[in-house]
Amino acid sequence: MPNLSTTMIAQFGDELFESWVSRVPIEPLTEREPEITLGHAYQIQEHVIKRRLALGDRIVGKKIGLTSRVVQRSLGVSEPDFGQLLASMVATIGIAGAAAYGATKATLVAMTRAWAAEFSPRGVRVNAVAPGPVYTAADPQRIEALGATTLLGRAAHADEIAQVITFLASPASAYLTGTTVAADGGRTAI
Repeated sequence: MPNLSTTMIAQFGDELFESWVSRVPIEPLTEREPEITLGHAYQIQEHVIKRRLALGDRIVGKKIGLTSRVVQRSLGVSEPDFGQLLASMVATIGIAGAAAYGATKATLVAMTRAWAAEFSPRGVRVNAVAPGPVYTAADPQRIEALGATTLLGRAAHADEIAQVITFLASPASAYLTGTTVAADGGRTAI
C-alpha cells in the first residue's frame, strides 16, 4: 500500500467533511491522488466519522458485508467491508441543498431491502432506522426548524431513536425484516 501521510489522510477527511456540511461537491480524491487504496479510504472515512461525532451525530449501526462473487472479483475484494450506518428521513423527502445526501440515504433503504431478500432466508434479519431531526450538538436553530416541520412539532431526543434501535435488535421484532422504521415524528407521513 503506497504511503499516505497522516496529515494527508486528515486533510482528505476534512475536505469530505466540509463538503458534507456545506453540501458543495469536491473533486474526487482519487483524481488528485490516484494511489489512494481501500485501506486509505477507511482511514479517511474514520476521520470523517470522528468529525461528525464531534458535532453530535451518533453511530446507529455498523455495516459488515461482502458483495456477490462477481463484484468481489471485479473490485479485487475478498474480505468483508466495514463502515458506519447513519440514516435519515432525507431518503424519502426533499430538502433543498441535500440531493446527494438524500440519494445516499435512499441507497441505504434500497440496500436494506436487497440484503433482507438475500440474507433473511438464512436467518439474518436486516432493518434500518430513518430518524428525523435529532437534538445533537449540531446547529440548534437548524434542528429546531426541521423539528417544527414534523407532525409532533419537535425534533427527537437521541434516546428516542435509541429505543427504536433497541426494539429492532430485540426478540420483540423477530418477524421484521427488510423494513426501514421512520422515527421522524411523522415527517414522512406528510
